[in-house]
Amino acid sequence: MVSPTGPWHRRRSGIRLLIRRAARHHRSAWSTTFAALALTALLLGVAASAVASVALGHPRVAARAAAPVVVAGSQTTEFTAKPWGSEPETVRAALTERVRVPRAALAVLREVEGVRAAVPDDAFTLRTGAGDKPLPGRSWQAASLAPYPLREGRAPRSPGEVVAGAGLHAEPGQRLAGRRVVGVAEGPPVLYTTAAEARRLAGHPRSVDAIGVLAAPGTATDQLSARVRDALDRAHLRDAGAGARAAGDPAALRVLTGDSRGAAENLRAAPARSALLELLGSITATLVLVALLVICSLSAQALHQREPELRLLRTVGATPGQLRAMIGREVARTAVRATLWGASGAVPAFLALHSALVARGARTEGLELPTPVWTFLLPLGTSALTVGVARLAAVLACTRVARDRPAQTATGPGGRGRRVTGLVLLLAGASSAGTAALQRGEAAAAAASAAAVTLVIGCALLSPWIAAAAVRLLRRPLHRLGGVGGRLAETYGRADSRRLGAALTPVVLVTAFTGVQLSATATVDEQTGHQASRALRAELAVTAPGGLPTAALDRLRATDGVAAATGLARSTVVLARKETGEPRLERLPALGVTPRDLPKTLDPGVREGTLAGLRPGSVSVGADRARSQDLRPGSTVRIRFGDGAERALRVAAVHERSLALGDFLLSRGELARHT
Repeated sequence: MVSPTGPWHRRRSGIRLLIRRAARHHRSAWSTTFAALALTALLLGVAASAVASVALGHPRVAARAAAPVVVAGSQTTEFTAKPWGSEPETVRAALTERVRVPRAALAVLREVEGVRAAVPDDAFTLRTGAGDKPLPGRSWQAASLAPYPLREGRAPRSPGEVVAGAGLHAEPGQRLAGRRVVGVAEGPPVLYTTAAEARRLAGHPRSVDAIGVLAAPGTATDQLSARVRDALDRAHLRDAGAGARAAGDPAALRVLTGDSRGAAENLRAAPARSALLELLGSITATLVLVALLVICSLSAQALHQREPELRLLRTVGATPGQLRAMIGREVARTAVRATLWGASGAVPAFLALHSALVARGARTEGLELPTPVWTFLLPLGTSALTVGVARLAAVLACTRVARDRPAQTATGPGGRGRRVTGLVLLLAGASSAGTAALQRGEAAAAAASAAAVTLVIGCALLSPWIAAAAVRLLRRPLHRLGGVGGRLAETYGRADSRRLGAALTPVVLVTAFTGVQLSATATVDEQTGHQASRALRAELAVTAPGGLPTAALDRLRATDGVAAATGLARSTVVLARKETGEPRLERLPALGVTPRDLPKTLDPGVREGTLAGLRPGSVSVGADRARSQDLRPGSTVRIRFGDGAERALRVAAVHERSLALGDFLLSRGELARHT
């Protein structure tokens, strides 16, 4: 037992007394640290809530909400490679083009126990008159998957009849897209045709976009999905991934339930979610690094102001452990109050950011970003982390004073290890900056980011010496222009370079990261616009929602006054490659063009080869991509189209203006087969 009046109790009472007195008399020393901690807790709380919301995000389920099970093509592609000295790894990437289901799967599904109906669903476009907007179409049979019941009228019975969705604001008897409206249904602006007409208009009679499975009464969703999966496997309609396959390959089927059903409805949502998650992860990592350096610098500066007091306590008998305990608890008290203030503002700030993104259309259509109640508690977790970091930084900052003997005084700005480490980081950062200046494309971007991080950390370690050198460099201007104040500033800067260096670190940090982030985006935008203005030679562009029919190009070429016309089609391709042995899948923009009269309408800036040989089976590669992949005319590159089909293409040319036109230029006919 320890007496409450013993030495241990007296030491704790003394520490508490010192903490109370310090909190009362040293408010100014912790004021900037308080503000930094509050802002850090606010930003990290918003970032954590945003990351959680995106991580929980999923494509919206709307058109097939009444179908507990949806059968669709596999919208992912995968690549397996063996890293150096490790086991094989597999990476996956979402596909942006529709992978369809063989229509033969309908007969298999309708025989499954517990299936009330298996409904094919195809999306197509109904062309209207000149100047009118094309309208989306589906079969009236697929309307039962939502369901979208009739408001008035009846179902279509012939190819010339349609049911209009309520979003079109049409009435029975009205004509839309050359067809007579015979009914109005609930739901979005869609025209519903007969099943036979929908099959004809979709243009792929042997496959469907997806199949909605309606359950018989009393059948649970998990039981139904298991039976459907088993039936597809026994019929050799199994999920084999999205490797080397053709569109509509029956060996690539998924059985979807719950929120995952939206993946077959909104193809762009999954890639957008992945890209957004990567972006938020990068921003959060940057915030953590910035907060760590700023908090450490400000804590060191605040403690340096109190160094005489700490040395006095050490002289009168305070032990190193007592000093560390006192500083740790004092910082904890300040940090808890500051982070609670920041956390209280994180939730409304996150909700405001979420609402602004939705209102301005920045969120990809069809992507749901849920915000369950527990995501609003994440700022408390980030606040606790911030308190721990602040306390650790303060304890480490006072370690030197606590370790020194009572009569010992400060002996310079820092140790030899700190100086050597800082110099090594500066050399590494300078090397990365040189690499960024000499390279282009992804290599330059990665090198620039590495240079910024390395140089900032190096400057933070060398900040006392940098501050002392700056004071010596500015000595004469301070004496001549500053008068007495300038002389005092120069003298103080030389005598206390550590404190001045701690004040410089946040300035360097913010300047470096802001400069890199803003300049990188501005540089890419400016270069893209510059390339686009030089690449585009055509004077007019003809577009339509959903694309133009193939015959439109011939009609345009036959129009009086038209010297040349080029058909374009945009999509994405996936490039599988290894990076230091690690498997990588990159989704890259691709442009399909018709080679005829191409130089008259578009100038990609060909550096090697010629676009005259651009036909199915060949490709033109962007210069930066060709350099990184060691490609040249005559080489072979394997790419995966937006629907997962993989093909080896011969490189016909290397073009310069890839930011504006895309990394890959292909024959429009070949690209269109995979869109």
